[in-house]
Amino acid sequence: MTPEQRQQLVARVLQNMKLVLKVPADDICNDKLYSHYIDSVIYMVLTYCAREDMPQELEHLLVRMAIQLQKSGLEPQVSQISRGDVSVSFSSQESSYNATSGAGGADFLNNYVKQLNNFRKLRW
Repeated sequence: MTPEQRQQLVARVLQNMKLVLKVPADDICNDKLYSHYIDSVIYMVLTYCAREDMPQELEHLLVRMAIQLQKSGLEPQVSQISRGDVSVSFSSQESSYNATSGAGGADFLNNYVKQLNNFRKLRW
C-alpha cells in the first residue's frame, strides 16, 4: 500500500467513522486523534492478514474497530467515589483501556479474528 493509498483509506474510514459517531463532517477538532486510531487499526489488520493491500470489503470493519478503539481509549473509568467533601477518582486510561474492552494488541484483535481470517494470506 502506497502512502497515497493509505492516506485515501484513512480519509474514507474517517468520513464513515464520523457518520457513525454522528460527528458533523466539518468538525475537525478530533480528526488527528481519529486518524491515529484508524492508522493503528490499519496497521493491526495488515499485519495480522499478512497483506500489503487493504480489500475494500474490510473498510466497514475498520470503522467498527476504530470506533471501539476510540471508545475504549477515551472514556476513563470511575474507580472511586467519595460523597463527603466530594471526591471522584478515575482509573488510568491505560488500565481501563485494557480491562473494559480487551482493547490493545492481540486481545483487541481477537474480537475480529473470524472476519479477518477470510482475508488472511499465508506466509511462506
